Amino acid sequence: MDDSGNSRVRAPAWAWFLIPIALCAATRDLWAPDEPRYGMIARWIYDHGEFLVLRRCGTLYPDKPPLVYWLAGLAGSLSGWSEFAMRLVSLGSVAALAWIVSRLARLWFGETEARWAPVLFLGFALIYWNGARIALDPLLTVGCVGALYFAALPAHDAATARRHTLLAGALGGIAMLSKGPPALVNIGLPLLVWAWQRQRPGG
Repeated sequence: MDDSGNSRVRAPAWAWFLIPIALCAATRDLWAPDEPRYGMIARWIYDHGEFLVLRRCGTLYPDKPPLVYWLAGLAGSLSGWSEFAMRLVSLGSVAALAWIVSRLARLWFGETEARWAPVLFLGFALIYWNGARIALDPLLTVGCVGALYFAALPAHDAATARRHTLLAGALGGIAMLSKGPPALVNIGLPLLVWAWQRQRPGG
């Protein structure tokens, strides 16, 4: 008997740990100092159609790249400028990071570690804080950790290696568009260490 119709895709157990972060994101206003500023910049983009030159209440804002503001502003414009909708960029990034952490733990350690690593990750106070607010670091971290994950994946043929390289490069680009040069440090240093270890005898 074919029971494929009854099969369901189950959410991982660690997804329950996203609920407190989502509740925090849904039940408060924008918190100073960063959230109001980020919210103003994101709204200005869609109110005035200026996607390449960021402004805060009309004043030039050259400090950061535009990707987070584009995404938060898009979510805000589609929701009537709901604070929770604008925070979905960070909340979604934290969920993606938990998944990547699970995959890395499975790759390097095993199934038990893959089950517990995202729970530990989501339990950190800093993750709870950044995942529930408009922030640049969650999407930056997705790009950096995601790029390192695909760089670490084994490739058994040239086509797979090219695919992993392209995905790593794309995620590195997301990191750069999220916060700029810190992405180069966060991705570049681990890659240099890996390359150095491989050159060592027995590495």
